[in-house]
Order: sequence, then C-alpha cells, then structure tokens
Amino acid sequence: MIRLPRLHFASLCGALAWLALPVHAVQAQDTIRLLVGFAPGGSVDTAARGLAEAWHEATGDAIVVENRPGAGGRLAIDGVLREPADGHTVILMPSESVTLFPHVYHDLPFDPMADLVPVAPVADYTFALAAGPAVAADTLDGYLNWARSEQGGTAYATPGAGTAMHFAGFLLGEAAGIDAVHTPYRGGALALNDVLGGHVPVLWSALPAAVGPHRDGRLRLLAHTGAQRLDSLPDVPTFAELGFPQLQLRESFSVFARAGTADADLDALRQAVTTALTSSTLSALLEKLEMMPASMSPDEFAAQLQRGYESWGETVSNSGYTPQN
Repeated sequence: MIRLPRLHFASLCGALAWLALPVHAVQAQDTIRLLVGFAPGGSVDTAARGLAEAWHEATGDAIVVENRPGAGGRLAIDGVLREPADGHTVILMPSESVTLFPHVYHDLPFDPMADLVPVAPVADYTFALAAGPAVAADTLDGYLNWARSEQGGTAYATPGAGTAMHFAGFLLGEAAGIDAVHTPYRGGALALNDVLGGHVPVLWSALPAAVGPHRDGRLRLLAHTGAQRLDSLPDVPTFAELGFPQLQLRESFSVFARAGTADADLDALRQAVTTALTSSTLSALLEKLEMMPASMSPDEFAAQLQRGYESWGETVSNSGYTPQN
C-alpha cells in the first residue's frame, strides 16, 4: 500500500472494506453542503448538480450545491476549511487544485495536501489543443510545422497562468521544439473568445469546454491528452499516438473533505459517492460532458494524487515558472 503522510491518508486504509458500510453512517437524511469553486453553468457545476441529484436518490440526504467562484477555486477550498470536520461540508473540485496548486502559489493560506482529505473521484477528463481561424492547420503536425516557421514564437491561450493547461502547452513546446508563448486569460470563456476571434492561434482547454465549438466548426481539435481515442470523437487523435507520450494527462473532478473528518464519516461519504456513480442518469450526464465516471479504491486514489503532485512539481520546476501569491 502506498502511504501519503502529508495527505492524512491513514483514514483511507482498507481499500475495499468501506464498500460494506451502511450508506447512512453519517446520519440518515442529513444535509450535505457540496461546495463548487466555479460559477453556475460550467462543467464543474453541472457535474456537481448531477452528483447531488444521484446522491440524494441513493441516500435520501439533502445535497445542497453552493457556488463560491473566485481565485481559481481557492475561495471554495477556504470555505470547506472554515467549517467543522464533521463530514457535512465537502467540495467537488479538479484534483489539480490539490496536486498543482502547492507548486504554483507560494502564499496559500492553507496546504491542500495537508488540510484536505480525499473522499472519492467522480469523473475523469482530459485536455485538448484546438486551433482557431488564425491558423489553417487541421492536424497537430500541420500546426507544429506552421509554429516552427513563425518568427518570435507562437502564442497559445489558456484559462489562466499556473493551470494544468498552461503547463501542457509548455510540455508540448518543449517536446516539439516550438517557441510556445503562453497567453493566460481570466477564465476559459475569455480565452475561447479570443481564439475564435483570431487573436490567438490555438487554445489549450479542458476537453469538455472545446467539444461544442469543435462540432459546430468554429474550432478544430488537433489532439487530446487521453490514453486512447474517444468513441464520441473518433476523428480526434491522442498526443500519445502522435508521438508525445509525455502529454498523456488525465485529471478528475473529485470530492474532498476537511482533514480531521472521522473515519466513519469519510467511509459513509465514500459509499454515498460510489453509489451515486452507479446512477444511469449521472453516467449519461457525464458522457454528455465528455467525462468518464471514475472508480477506484481509496488507496488507488491516494496513489494517483501523490503521482500527480510529484509530476506537476517536476513540470513546474522545469518550466521556470515563478510561483505567484
């Protein structure tokens, strides 16, 4: 078993034993607050509301989704940490908020690796590189050839500095030998608009956010960071199959609680999430969002987070990125 002392994962022992616990170990028909660090209507919020409905149907608990957008999700994390560690306030967020944030922000008021405890992953997703009207390439190879011919480098847009998409662009530039110039925006919508307007040639995005513009012809997905092609996007290759295995990146929207939450409460929360993920309605919603239901034992989840933490630390260091406040 892989141990992660900084993550308070002593509570995660017994990878399968928690499956046998009663769903209502926290307390029957409780009210659970599920915080989301992003505005209503986005993919995280949509996934959270689908999870809340399936959770309620599985347990009878009232699951109240609370949006606390701002600071890349950090306001919602702070909100969880201000509540008692009793299992009644949890957060759904990208796992990179735990694995990447400590390497990007040196003045966080909390340590997500120490102050949060993982409950369960909910949905996996990947990232994608998409071309807009400023570049004529329809393939990754075509884009890279064009980028190499550009004097002074070529820009790529992302939802913000210090995000996984920022460093995915760095990894591609380093591996492909192009001068990739990061152009961060304050959110994915602004980045997408400038790429669609021809102001920046390409966009690095979470795949779900780029699928719609790809299907209606406004963007062209060049590749995504998954392990294999998706049935819903058979024409979009993976970076790995195109010769860039270092760009096999997967993240997840996952539920976390405040560290110090009792083992029995964590076990109940895990079973509730696991049961919710068997909902056909939730599975259909995640499929529509180009996400895949995630399922793994607590030990596997802990190990995945630790690998992500170490990998992002190396990438951020190699990029020369200066951590922000």
